[in-house]
Amino acid sequence: MHATVAAFARKFLSLDEGEVREMYIDNRGLVTTGVGNLLQTPAEANQYEWEKTGGGRAAPQEVAAEYERVRSADTKAKIPNWAVMGGGNFIRAARGLGIVTLQLTSESYSRIFSDKLSGLEATMKGTPGFEEFETYPADAQLGVLSLIWLNGAGAANWGPQKEDLRLHKTWPNFTNACKRRAWAEIADRKHYKSKNMGAVRDRLTEQVFRNAQLVEDQLGAIPPADVTRIVFQAP
Repeated sequence: MHATVAAFARKFLSLDEGEVREMYIDNRGLVTTGVGNLLQTPAEANQYEWEKTGGGRAAPQEVAAEYERVRSADTKAKIPNWAVMGGGNFIRAARGLGIVTLQLTSESYSRIFSDKLSGLEATMKGTPGFEEFETYPADAQLGVLSLIWLNGAGAANWGPQKEDLRLHKTWPNFTNACKRRAWAEIADRKHYKSKNMGAVRDRLTEQVFRNAQLVEDQLGAIPPADVTRIVFQAP
């Protein structure tokens, strides 16, 4: 991944995801924090440091208890529109009900984003069809991140069925277009679109792939385009 993309990714993704330090549940009922960072278990939540909103570090058992409380059926009953209200609104409601009482420390808030970014990049490097990922225009790398941040990059031999969940299996049209560096086709045909992707992320993702095509078309020029430069301008 270009250094420019790694430095800009958090700002780009937060245009849609937003940035929060508390735990909340997304529209699927999954516990989430940071910039749309899923926490799959209480143990994963405890890989990071949390503090009480009133001050003081939270103990591991307090973190685990909050995780279970946030995703509980009781919480969903108390906040009946949890699936459509978004993280910020959920947190405000849950805080008022005493459900949310903890937040990531500043250091952990940055680390959870970096950990996910590094993990997704590592998986991409071993995915067939993405051998040229490191040479993609910066905006194309942002577009790929936009997809896998929502849906994951997958892994081989994952789960009881030992199925290959990497992108070349689960998103074949997207993978094929990336392999051909057909960025405009990805934008035109919405190869990146998923049911988890809302209107804002759709618009942002389409734009970076169109930007990538502009850069790709200039790679044969003299002088060639700089693939590390991000064309996208954040509002």
